[in-house]
Amino acid sequence: FNGRVDYNKGLNQLFFSSYFVRLSNLSGDNRPIEDLTLAPNNYVTTVGWTRIINSVLVNEARFNFTRFAFNQLQPSGLTDYGIPQIRLFDFGAGGLGDPGTIMGIGAAGTTPGKLAENTFAFKDTVNWIRGNQAFKFGVDITREQNNDNESGFERPNYQFRGLLNFANDACCFFEGVAVNPLTGANPDGQRYFPILCSSKTTGRFVQI
Repeated sequence: FNGRVDYNKGLNQLFFSSYFVRLSNLSGDNRPIEDLTLAPNNYVTTVGWTRIINSVLVNEARFNFTRFAFNQLQPSGLTDYGIPQIRLFDFGAGGLGDPGTIMGIGAAGTTPGKLAENTFAFKDTVNWIRGNQAFKFGVDITREQNNDNESGFERPNYQFRGLLNFANDACCFFEGVAVNPLTGANPDGQRYFPILCSSKTTGRFVQI
């Protein structure tokens, strides 16, 4: 659903705010072993302020907030993250990367993961007309925050040299489990970045 509110103060100040929520659910791959459900919550909020200072000077300000959140640690359909990803290669089983020789959900930090990513953006533009010329001055500030818990790094990824080794449970190599070198245990997949420590982008512009 989408919502928008507009407010006019006097004859020279205009405010608006909008709010967007999109819920989606996308499933695919071979079922049920690869039935990975994607059901994120996406939020977008915008607040704008336009002020007419005089007949030749207008100021426009806008603030945006965007959030992507998805908790895959909760039950997701028939997906069993306890089953590792298995790859077969050699002896007529195709090569590495052949989709026909891969079984199971990919072993990545986000399968499963608890994702929370925020974007804050502020933009201010001054429009000035002088004679037969138009000028624009402005600033654009963006902050991106990533608070993902990528616990999927704890899942293994096994490769077998052919169907015979696979049938005998004789894995060749590449377990692929992330390890904390200080403790030898699984790493802490939680990543938390305060807004002051997040990635930052600042731009200034002049247009004539």
